[in-house]
Amino acid sequence: MVTYGGCVITFNVVNDTARLVLKRADRCNALTASMLEELKGALRQIESNHDIRVVLITAEGERFFSSGADVNDWGRLSPHQMGLEWIRQGNRIFQRLSELPVPVICGLQGLVLGGGAELALAADFCIASEDVELGFPETGIGAIPGWMGCARLVQSVGVARARSLVLSGDLIDAKSLKGCGLVYEVVPVSKLDQAMEALAERLCQRSRTAIAAAKQVFDAISETTKFAPVHELAASVCRGSVDGQEGVNAFREKRAPRFE
Repeated sequence: MVTYGGCVITFNVVNDTARLVLKRADRCNALTASMLEELKGALRQIESNHDIRVVLITAEGERFFSSGADVNDWGRLSPHQMGLEWIRQGNRIFQRLSELPVPVICGLQGLVLGGGAELALAADFCIASEDVELGFPETGIGAIPGWMGCARLVQSVGVARARSLVLSGDLIDAKSLKGCGLVYEVVPVSKLDQAMEALAERLCQRSRTAIAAAKQVFDAISETTKFAPVHELAASVCRGSVDGQEGVNAFREKRAPRFE
């Protein structure tokens, strides 16, 4: 077994399967800059280990897969830092995850919000427990899904559905996620790990060369990276606006924002 010793993201390899676990349940698995760095370190380990055939991503805790990007982490950034550091870093790491030559399976439970949903969208397969609700609440605090969420959501569900989800911030339940193709399978909470391992076993029986080649074809077709600068610019504009500052202040003060 190979283990990568991150503080809030653990990574280990058993035989041909790598597992990444978000371990910040006391903060709803909210994603921070240090977590992105740990994720990048884990991806480096995966890329250099040619015995790995599949990657599993899960999270500790029952209430949240992830509440998204930690406002307390990015709320202190200037508009310039927001776009060119925070958003660009996340975009590059999530794209790197998406471009792994092996299948990536994300196991979702509880609430999957904002940046957590963007992480899930970078995977090849999502398996959801029956209690899952997914949404993009960013416009409620004067922000947008900056880690390629808009682009990947359009590619997954189409422009109209993506527009309604991002603008409204509505939550989608597991059944609806299955219906629109955002998740591969919905299972009882107690069966989530079992379902992920069963899919992993099936994928490991297929040609790793063909899977890697197919993923490259899909990456070329989607051309997701060309939308990265747009996300960076939009996130910077939102961060520099009066509404953007009010959204962060309201979050910190635990009150409803008063947007102008």
